[in-house]
Amino acid sequence: MSDLMPIPYLMQVMPDDTDILGQIMQYGDLVRPIPDFETLLVNRVGDGSPLSNRKTFSQVVNYDGMRIAGATIFVDFSKAEIDRPSGDFLYGNIHEMNTTPAINLNDAPNLLTCYSISSYTLPEALARVVPKGIGKMLIQALYEKFNAANCVISTCSPVRSVQTFLQNLGLGHIDDPEKLQLLTAAHIATKPRQTAVEYHTRNGGYSAKIHVTPNPAGSRDNINGTDVMVGLRYPRTPEKFSGNQLAWQQAGEFPASSSVRDLIARSTELMQTLAPAFRG
Repeated sequence: MSDLMPIPYLMQVMPDDTDILGQIMQYGDLVRPIPDFETLLVNRVGDGSPLSNRKTFSQVVNYDGMRIAGATIFVDFSKAEIDRPSGDFLYGNIHEMNTTPAINLNDAPNLLTCYSISSYTLPEALARVVPKGIGKMLIQALYEKFNAANCVISTCSPVRSVQTFLQNLGLGHIDDPEKLQLLTAAHIATKPRQTAVEYHTRNGGYSAKIHVTPNPAGSRDNINGTDVMVGLRYPRTPEKFSGNQLAWQQAGEFPASSSVRDLIARSTELMQTLAPAFRG
């Protein structure tokens, strides 16, 4: 057996890929657990049609006659007016994506929305052949595949850590959606670790839109009776994609759209008013 690590590759998981589907159900560290195999197929994998609005992709390695999924991402495809300013076309919640069956679109999609990425807790014998950073490889491969097809790559990420951020500042319930939006901007500018926003900005994306919307029934992302979500985009040019990664890793910069940067700037004054401990 060769000592070389197997080379990961991107694959779309199809309904008959029972080995990978089984690994998703058995080993996947899913942010939103999938209750059963049928839900995985109907809501997230789709029928395999090119026009299906739901697809699942895995970064896979071949080892000892097996395919091993090291990371998996669930994706929603749609047709949108992608030239609208300030990321207004980006989704504000992911409840529908999680709970409705896949359908086939009438037109080729131009917006790809990632709504969950999963790593795996694999048995040791399998985990040792999966290279570190395979989630980043998955994002990179997905970007290269669909950016070349003129599809905007985005994600809609909850910011549940806003609640702890507010509590640490001595703030209670925020009734005003605009204030909550500004405070969310202040929070994500601190680059909170272990959040989806941090993950995607670290890997080349940027925060494009902060959504504060009424909390839909069944949502897990409730903060003060609302969903607090950040719509993130991956830039259209590979140079900017790589530049965002370097800006984060080397300079500690927070990649964001002009509208989000404006919210961050405006949030400073608000925080000094609401939270005296923030001064200085």
